[in-house]
Amino acid sequence: MHLPAIASSRRLHGFTALELLAVLCLFLVLAALLGAALPQAFAESRKTRCISHQRTLYLATLAYSADHQGRYPLRTTEPVDPGRNWHRTIWPYLDPSGTYSNWGGALSLKLYRCPANPSKASAISYAMNDNLIDKLVSHHSGGRVILLIDHSGSHLASGYKAGLDQRLAGWHRKKNILTFGDGHVSLLARPAIPDRATDPAFWGVAPQ
Repeated sequence: MHLPAIASSRRLHGFTALELLAVLCLFLVLAALLGAALPQAFAESRKTRCISHQRTLYLATLAYSADHQGRYPLRTTEPVDPGRNWHRTIWPYLDPSGTYSNWGGALSLKLYRCPANPSKASAISYAMNDNLIDKLVSHHSGGRVILLIDHSGSHLASGYKAGLDQRLAGWHRKKNILTFGDGHVSLLARPAIPDRATDPAFWGVAPQ
């Protein structure tokens, strides 16, 4: 009398070879879709974090200027720094316990390094526009003047063509993230970034 119920249970819980094959095919399709989407998702995540890093550095630069007669970080500091390390100068504004001499902790390695930079040896992958150093923020805070850029192999960007060709690596799908004097961000390929001879106003310098 219970045999039909057992047979029914087997029909409900058993899988045929065809059903297993269909499930396997579904998993393969999902895996293929995820495999195509994951690299794009990771790239988007790195871009978002890079923008966040530059935003933090931008705000620290403004905080520095508020304490120093409205100027961008100095070319030299106390003690005198021949390397003109703007990133060390703004460090106290990133870490309340930080000083010029003790910068370089774990936080700085995260904030100063673009997540998309493939080099493990480079601790800093952002450059400040060298032409703005020690200049009045009020004179160069317009939306067309570049302030920060993700930049390979150097801590400063002067806007000369040779340096841009060499240092702008296009880590974000062949594009670079730029932060301008008014705080807005752009994602530009190298050909879309003018050098200072082509567009001096972009770099905050007078026409030659």
